[in-house]
Amino acid sequence: MLQISEKSMQAFKDACAKLGHTDALPNVDGLPADKGLYTQAVYMLATIVEAQKEGNVRDITNHSERKYEPYFYAEEGYEPGSGSGGFSFSVTNSGGTYSCVGARLSSNSHVDARDIALEYPDLYEIFILNIK
Repeated sequence: MLQISEKSMQAFKDACAKLGHTDALPNVDGLPADKGLYTQAVYMLATIVEAQKEGNVRDITNHSERKYEPYFYAEEGYEPGSGSGGFSFSVTNSGGTYSCVGARLSSNSHVDARDIALEYPDLYEIFILNIK
C-alpha cells in the first residue's frame, strides 16, 4: 500500500512555511482512496519543488531554456510501495531531451532534480504510478 512518508510530510510543512502558505492538504473526502492520495501527493510535491526553486520559475514557452526533471520507471516485478529498486529514476542532462509537460515540477539543475527524487521517492511513486 502506497502512503506518504513522515519525511515527505515534514518537507511539505517546511516548504509551506518557506513560501508563506498554509500546510493544510486538499480535502479529498468523497474521492476514491487512490485518487485522494494522488491529489495530496501532487500538491505536496509541487509545493516542495516550488520552495526548492526559490522563485526561479522556468518559462515553459522558452524551448531553449533547459528544464530538469527526474525520469522514473518501474522495473519488471514492481510492487506498489515496495520502496526497492523496482521503482527507480534517472536524470538526463542531454541537449537532445525535451519535456513538453510537467514544467511546474522541473528543477533548476540536474543536481536539484536528482536530490528531490532521492529525498521524496514516495511522492513521485504516488504521482506517477498510483492511478489505475
